Order: sequence, then structure tokens, then C-alpha cells
Amino acid sequence: TATELDVRRMAGTLGLTQKAIRFAMHRPELRRGWCSELRICPRCMSRGYHGVVHQFGGILNCPVHGCRLETACRSCGATSEYIIKAEVLDAPFRCPNCRRNYGNTLASFVNRVPLLPRDRAAIFRAFIG
Repeated sequence: TATELDVRRMAGTLGLTQKAIRFAMHRPELRRGWCSELRICPRCMSRGYHGVVHQFGGILNCPVHGCRLETACRSCGATSEYIIKAEVLDAPFRCPNCRRNYGNTLASFVNRVPLLPRDRAAIFRAFIG
């Protein structure tokens, strides 16, 4: 919850707005049209990227890579709730159950690869429908 996390610090670390952080800490079922389970594109995760567009109910494939979005960890089969929790902040882009990477390589917020303009355009098109 917001009381357990320093929202301002987290927003600065993740490069997001405080509003986005507070919204991400709400229960997923309160966000209409969103999937409550984390949906991942392993290729995006390898680059240190996960976008809210991956969580939209009508989006089944990654708008950047075209691959089917996954909900289960490839290593242990566990699913993860789509919500920011203090327990998983030390291991971004990893399964909270087995701690293996969701992507094909180790990613972090520090070494993430910026999205190309065409990738941002694909995400924007998916976002606006």
C-alpha cells in the first residue's frame, strides 16, 4: 500500500508519475478492462520494459513483437498478480515465486534498453485502440 512505500521515491526511481504509482498499487480488479494477472512479453521484459498496454483485456499479443502475451512463469508456472508490492521490488522483471527472469536475459531499470520510435508508435496505437 501507499503507506508501506515511499511513492515519491519509487516514482523517481522508476521514471513514472506519482499518480501512476498510486494507481498501480490498487487492486487489479478495480481497473475495468484490465487483466488481474501480470501479462508479459518475454522480449520486452528482456529489455527492461513492461507497459500497461500489456494488461489491457483486449490486447492478446505484444504490440511491439507480435508474440502472445504470457501469464505464467516459464520456469515454475506460477502466475503473479498485477500490482506493485514491496516484496517484489528487489527483483524487477522476475517471477516473485522462483525469482527467475521473465525475459530471456537479466533486465533492470538501470540497464534497460530504450524503446525505438517504431516500438513506441506500436504501443501508442494499441493504447488508443
